[in-house]
Amino acid sequence: MEQMETSDFDRVDMPAVLLVDDNKDLLWLMANFLKRSGFIVHTLDHAPTVEQVNALAPVVVFLDVEIGKQNGTDTCLSIKEDPDLANTAVVLVSSHTKELLREEAKLCGADGYLQKPVEPGVLIDLANRYAEERSPA
Repeated sequence: MEQMETSDFDRVDMPAVLLVDDNKDLLWLMANFLKRSGFIVHTLDHAPTVEQVNALAPVVVFLDVEIGKQNGTDTCLSIKEDPDLANTAVVLVSSHTKELLREEAKLCGADGYLQKPVEPGVLIDLANRYAEERSPA
């Protein structure tokens, strides 16, 4: 159960993002793009529990659909069903075809989807959008 986190905890005013993928190279790459854009980034190489997501308090979770033997859509459903996480966005990430990914996202209540390979600009734009939508007024 590996978890990597930024060491920028003095920047508590910055929004947190949770990246979940079992591809550690992709995870590292995505995390660095987001860190450079000012986000506090938490990464997991396994499906998070609802308690973990609550503790990390991300504005958005970028969640791989196939995390090893685990299922990202089931994880998404668990997050979306938790009343404490109602305002947490979940974006599914997958190498599946766009049509299949769109259907999976719809069925589990995801807020969006990204097809791999993920374009850095799209990732950052989505993170910024969800951070703005979920920031306190």
